[in-house]
Amino acid sequence: MQQGLFPIPQLSDNEAKVIAYIKTNGYITNSLCRGLLSMDDKDAVHYLLTSMHNKALIKRSGKNRHTRYTV
Repeated sequence: MQQGLFPIPQLSDNEAKVIAYIKTNGYITNSLCRGLLSMDDKDAVHYLLTSMHNKALIKRSGKNRHTRYTV
């Protein structure tokens, strides 16, 4: 069987947890993500979510405090 033209991205543990959370709950926010991953650093979580968005793993809607991420 031939592989597809596009490689399947390997997810980090944190990315996998975020995707699973979104699939279960519909969306995630920076605050919810910090609780899920037991992280206190808002900027680190922002970097993770932005990186996932840039890789097209998640979609972003809203601005500033009202930003939500979905799949």
